[in-house]
Amino acid sequence: IEAMNGIAVAGAGLVLLGGLLAVAGLVGKRRSDEPADPWSGSTLEWATASPPTFANFDGPVPAVTSAEPLLAPASDDDDGKDA
Repeated sequence: IEAMNGIAVAGAGLVLLGGLLAVAGLVGKRRSDEPADPWSGSTLEWATASPPTFANFDGPVPAVTSAEPLLAPASDDDDGKDA
């Protein structure tokens, strides 16, 4: 019985240690200065604020002709206005 109590105490200690490490990781993450786009995303969801505003984009959403629209060069006929 004493051995089982020792194993239970050791397991509870490991659970407590894991919880403390998780809390310490969250507190440390909150204080770090990370960019808003840590993956250097080049799709439209990275072009808006987080959390997104009600209208999401300031003007009409341009036609997407590339898999990476933020890296694609702007076309001459795309002036951001409705046709």
